[in-house]
Amino acid sequence: MSRDPDFELVKRFKEGESPEVFRALYERYKDKVFSTAFGICGDFAEAADISQETFILIYRKTKRFNFKSRFSTWVYRLTVNTALEKSRGRSRFLPLSEVDVEVLRDIGDGPLEKLENTERTTLVDCALRTLSPKLRAIIVLRYFQGLSYEEISSILRISMGTVKSRLWRAHRKLGPLLQRLFSTSLPGGEESSLEDN
Repeated sequence: MSRDPDFELVKRFKEGESPEVFRALYERYKDKVFSTAFGICGDFAEAADISQETFILIYRKTKRFNFKSRFSTWVYRLTVNTALEKSRGRSRFLPLSEVDVEVLRDIGDGPLEKLENTERTTLVDCALRTLSPKLRAIIVLRYFQGLSYEEISSILRISMGTVKSRLWRAHRKLGPLLQRLFSTSLPGGEESSLEDN
């Protein structure tokens, strides 16, 4: 494993140099934690709660961090686990039957570029909400955070085969839906598809 870029900060925090050192770790990870949480839960307020809980866990547990994985892997693991725990029993599934393409055609206001960007963001969010939280987590880690299959495998503590299987299932569900949404919602009938990298 290559040297962890967070090694020095984590080592200093473990040795008792806080809260300044923890603030540096917080600044380094706050956006990644929030965007991961939001991608999984799809709700701004809930993502803020998940982020807060995650950083409380990081603060309490970092002194026990043993450097067997990269610190970033551990942070993502805590974030995903917290988000999945919160999503249990309160699933934000959006059945495909509730995806109203005609309503989505009227989203946005302003210049064409702003409208297209707003529509794309809304359509992707809408499509993501049709996935289970576990499949959403895979998509968020792979495409929103840009992590490799190996990193996702380590974060979620699942095999590479399971990572690939979940990605395939997510692609199978998202691909046709996104193509349908984009081809009917964007001006000019522009089409888009989700590609597997």
